[in-house]
Amino acid sequence: MKQKSIVAVIFVFLSIGIFWGLPFLQSMRVFSKYHGRQIYKKAYNFTLLNPNQEPVSLNSFKGKYVFLFFGYTSCGLICPITMEEIHKLSKLTEIKEIKFLFISLDPLRDNPESLKAYISRYGNNFIALFSFDIKIIQKIQTKYMAYSDYSFFYSKQKTDYEINHTGFIYLIDSKGFLRLVYTEENPKAEQMFQDLQMLIQNGE
Repeated sequence: MKQKSIVAVIFVFLSIGIFWGLPFLQSMRVFSKYHGRQIYKKAYNFTLLNPNQEPVSLNSFKGKYVFLFFGYTSCGLICPITMEEIHKLSKLTEIKEIKFLFISLDPLRDNPESLKAYISRYGNNFIALFSFDIKIIQKIQTKYMAYSDYSFFYSKQKTDYEINHTGFIYLIDSKGFLRLVYTEENPKAEQMFQDLQMLIQNGE
């Protein structure tokens, strides 16, 4: 278990290095007063299913601020810590125009029932999304420069496995533009809240 944790941590740091080493992203990287890495580009629109198997598109949240995170319900390392911080963030703000989207990376184990039970613990402004088609999730991750090890999907071991993945959090503004990316291993709720307040105050 310890070895798996070490591998996962190494994977995250390597992914962060790759993320900011890409010329495409380097050209958009701006150092500012924000805690997150500032990016200004149209957020890639996608359509996935909620736990009731109803289609949900990112564009349906225009007019709201969206925090986006990729994870899976049985994750034992990155997701519990990150989701706890996002939950703390949701408690800091009383703004109704905010949604928190959790996109599942694990179509084999994250079925509608388990996703519904998982996301319900966080609050009504949290929405779990998934797809039965892993290629759709991979495409969305590529668009957001997120990375996962999908070797489990092609393995004979279909129940007991871990998915090494980046733990980035994405902040999309009310106009549908990707504004900030939190690439640090453990972003703090207070810092994300400060960034959100600045965006709102600046009318962004």
